[in-house]
Amino acid sequence: MKSLGIVIILIILIMVYWYYGSTHRAYKENLSRALSADNLDNNEIITEKDLQYLPVVIQKYLRYVDVVGKKKINQFAIDIDGEMRLDEDKDWAPITAEQKTFINQSIRLFYMTMKYKGIPINGLHHFEKGKASMVIKILDLIKVVDQRGEIMNKAETVTFFNDMCIFAPSTLIDANITWEEIDELSVIAHYTLEGIKISAQLFFNEKGQLINFISNDRYKIENNNNYKQIKWSTPVSGYKNFNGYNLASIGQGIWHYEDRDFSYIKLNIKNIHYK
Repeated sequence: MKSLGIVIILIILIMVYWYYGSTHRAYKENLSRALSADNLDNNEIITEKDLQYLPVVIQKYLRYVDVVGKKKINQFAIDIDGEMRLDEDKDWAPITAEQKTFINQSIRLFYMTMKYKGIPINGLHHFEKGKASMVIKILDLIKVVDQRGEIMNKAETVTFFNDMCIFAPSTLIDANITWEEIDELSVIAHYTLEGIKISAQLFFNEKGQLINFISNDRYKIENNNNYKQIKWSTPVSGYKNFNGYNLASIGQGIWHYEDRDFSYIKLNIKNIHYK
């Protein structure tokens, strides 16, 4: 009986720890708070006039996506599946994820579950007004990663801008972006958010589709738990219509070392909802 009582107490403690400490609960709480604060009903319509000061290739992209005549985007939600590997010598593992982004609040919430050899691993990326954190837990109980700080803030600012380019291109009329035209099919964007400055080069095809995004302002967490600044790219393809916008549905994340490339994540976009 005594052993049974100890087991029951342990189960209760685990349940309490999960309820108050799980990444999923943190995701839901932050999402609820962001939704409550998102009271801007933006009825502004994007016109050709909004595009005229942009580089020609960006104008072509926005027309291809079909942003003209539509409302400016306040927020969007993405349903994702795909696969990921933890290191170059590790196997690919299936993932599912959901993301909520609030443009006007500069908030990005990315919640992911990976099944690695049958064991669930949960991760939460929380970016808000230039402050970022990444927490990863095995079984949503055992914390194995908890990253935050200035380097993380800059890296996730790149991610936030990357999402703008791929999932909400109409936001590229933002005054916080300055542009350098490289040639007919590529530009460099300089983006500033909460005093954090990042840059990326965007590549397009003749159709006007964005096909790659490359930045040197991302950092990879190495095995010694230190950050290393490495060129990062997100090639995209498989353009589809998502609720009125022509957008990429397939993408991957690649780290470009000096002597090799490491593709660590492959994503399929299932749906995108806008407000």
